[in-house]
Amino acid sequence: KSQCHCMTMRRASKAVTDFYDAKLAACGVTVVQFGLLRRIGNLDDPSVTELANAMELERSTLVRTLRPLFDAGLIEDRAAPGTRNRQLRLTRAGEKVADKGTRLWNQAQQELEQKVGSGARTVVHALLGTLPTG
Repeated sequence: KSQCHCMTMRRASKAVTDFYDAKLAACGVTVVQFGLLRRIGNLDDPSVTELANAMELERSTLVRTLRPLFDAGLIEDRAAPGTRNRQLRLTRAGEKVADKGTRLWNQAQQELEQKVGSGARTVVHALLGTLPTG
């Protein structure tokens, strides 16, 4: 095992992401895609820029990540024809995936907490909360 904090955190991040991706596979999205569906559903027809800000992602990264959701028919652009600023909204299919994903995500949350314990979760969240962002 590496003593490098960065590599240890990267391995942990990958393990957690893989865990959630496996749980959400039943609804056909990754944890990142699920997070986007949830955020779009919670915002009022956000623009790509508004969503990027809310998700703390670069706009270009977000656009690439949204493409599979458009292709799968889970989100749509509700902007007036001819305008350049997209207004994102979940489709019916997207709402169903978000609902199913929420149930699976809640199960994953509970299972992960059982594996690591609530005390460890509290410590990890506190530690990560001290790290600089942006």
